[in-house]
Amino acid sequence: MLSKTMAYIARWRMALLMIMVITMFTGCDKSNKNEFITSADSRFFPDGPSMLVREPASCSALDQKKFVHEIMSDSYLWYDTVPQSVRYNDFDSLEELLGFLRYDPKDRFSYIVSTQEHDDYFNKGQTVGLGASLQFTDLGLFMVQYVYPDSPAADIGLERGDQILKINGKTINEITAQYEWDTIFGPDRLGIEVALDIKKQDGTEQNLVLAKAGFDVHSVFQSQIIEHQGIKVGYLLFNAFIEPSFAELARMFAEFHDQGVDEVVLDLRYNPGGMVAVAAALGGYLYGANTGIETFALGTHNNRYTVLDWSVPFEHHATDLELSRVVVLTSRESCSASELIINSLRVYMNVVVVGDTTCGKPVGMYGYNFCDQYFAPIEFEVKNARQKGGYFDGIPPNCRVKEDLALPLGDPEEKLLGEALHYISNNTCSSQVRAASAAIPTPETELPVILKGFRRQVGVF
Repeated sequence: MLSKTMAYIARWRMALLMIMVITMFTGCDKSNKNEFITSADSRFFPDGPSMLVREPASCSALDQKKFVHEIMSDSYLWYDTVPQSVRYNDFDSLEELLGFLRYDPKDRFSYIVSTQEHDDYFNKGQTVGLGASLQFTDLGLFMVQYVYPDSPAADIGLERGDQILKINGKTINEITAQYEWDTIFGPDRLGIEVALDIKKQDGTEQNLVLAKAGFDVHSVFQSQIIEHQGIKVGYLLFNAFIEPSFAELARMFAEFHDQGVDEVVLDLRYNPGGMVAVAAALGGYLYGANTGIETFALGTHNNRYTVLDWSVPFEHHATDLELSRVVVLTSRESCSASELIINSLRVYMNVVVVGDTTCGKPVGMYGYNFCDQYFAPIEFEVKNARQKGGYFDGIPPNCRVKEDLALPLGDPEEKLLGEALHYISNNTCSSQVRAASAAIPTPETELPVILKGFRRQVGVF
């Protein structure tokens, strides 16, 4: 029979889909045990979040490798795929070892990062880099999707729709052919310089040199109320599920509530995921006024740890909306908690997906803090209240639309937002989208994955 503490954990454990808020496992510094527990989590952990407390025998390179292997062989979701015998000296780093142990192709997400980087991003909404979201189009062009304000990219004038021609003197094709996407931008440290050759939308070319710096990650990247054919549409471009998101969402939904919005377009096209707690809060704002104590999401573990399976309810607020439908904008970068929102809300309301198929991550991590590092292996799968999940191939859209970077985000004529507004007015995809869906070109070659590990979680360079 479960103890009171374990019962609470089994029912209410809050976790991340890309990474988590709580450190349930300690490392070499025992004073850090509760380092990532937040006030938001304490509502779901009245007796504390203790679970499996693990640490390496020491912080030597060998003991750290053994520690990573031990976890991957035990609580990792696919533990039965992990080799039981490993020659640790064959691996120069923990990251290299983890790459060997991961279950391909389903696990593209487990990672190791410094505790400082993890804490800064998830607890403070801060990171070090250029501050630009870069991605391939289906035609193989490497483009700027957006830049964060007050970042190195913004300060030097990089804009949505700029094309990247060269990085540190190498063409995009050369970087891909030489498998250098993991290294071409250099380490994420203050002052590291990156040279970019770019082409602006007017065809002019520029040579830029940016130095990496710290910048703030705004989860509510943009919000506005659009008057569309007599309908008040709240538009929210939401880019991260992190601790600062709670306050940002509260301010934004207070405005939506006070202004009496009729519909919401939730733009998750660039959102790589994050905290389940934030997803439950966002789900509450969208549907919460209609709920009692309905289940938002379920978490299940491997067959060794079924006792830790959990159920998470919606979070309620005074400014919850009473929506029967939400339109969600997606891309291949919409991951994890972004997909959880879609899958979980579909039990209770009409969720219309506009854009591209999502990334395919119905799994998540808790996290181990050890020796000034943070290890986040996949340890649970997420499902909705009807036990439906398993979308490893991504969630397909109702209206398939390819993004056009020519117009600014939030412009009602921008392709994805424009299609969402059409659906709101007509309850169907536009005729152009229906006709074009079968003709959308498929890349001749598979596009490289340029963001991996923790950098994929942050979503920008």
